[in-house]
Amino acid sequence: MTAADIRQFFQDLFGSRYIDRLELDLSELREDYNQRLRDKDEVISTLRAEKAALEGKIVIYENTILPHVSRVGADVVATRKPKAEKPSWAANDVPPMKSSWQVEVENHERNIDKLPDIGAE
Repeated sequence: MTAADIRQFFQDLFGSRYIDRLELDLSELREDYNQRLRDKDEVISTLRAEKAALEGKIVIYENTILPHVSRVGADVVATRKPKAEKPSWAANDVPPMKSSWQVEVENHERNIDKLPDIGAE
């Protein structure tokens, strides 16, 4: 008789129902643990979504209410807003656009300057 035969004998004698029960308990514990992990992940994701929504509301309230309540509140909001920067593609040496009326007036003034001065004679 070998050690494997002895182990098999004791397993057949004592362990069959006990091992089945332990395996069943182990599978139930694993399932319970997995369910708790899923519940925890769901609660965490729900709380993160609620936190983001509430932070958004706070920003909206601060930007709308604080400037109207006090000068200090307006200063707080002004310091939080980033300064608008010129885009990198904006040219600094480009003059502002002129309306068609401004162009017409400038052309008229140039034409007047080209005419001889009649009153000087």
